[in-house]
Amino acid sequence: MRDRKYKDHPLVKLFTDPDELLARLAREASELLGALTPCLVLIGLALLLISVAITARRVARAGRWADAARRIKILAPPEVAASGALT
Repeated sequence: MRDRKYKDHPLVKLFTDPDELLARLAREASELLGALTPCLVLIGLALLLISVAITARRVARAGRWADAARRIKILAPPEVAASGALT
């Protein structure tokens, strides 16, 4: 039969000593964050540059559209005879 080491199972550790398990998880999360910080900074800068480029492109497009815009005056429809097209 298999030798079961249930004392090493994370759920058993969580229920028997939650402070130790949570402290270990916090340490591992901080180590992971410390290792990933350069990558996260690069990703953040890339997202910032992409958003600035998109904004600049939208502003340029709005400027082009404004340059080519025409002003028109919309008038009320003309008075049409009651007989319409029958006359």
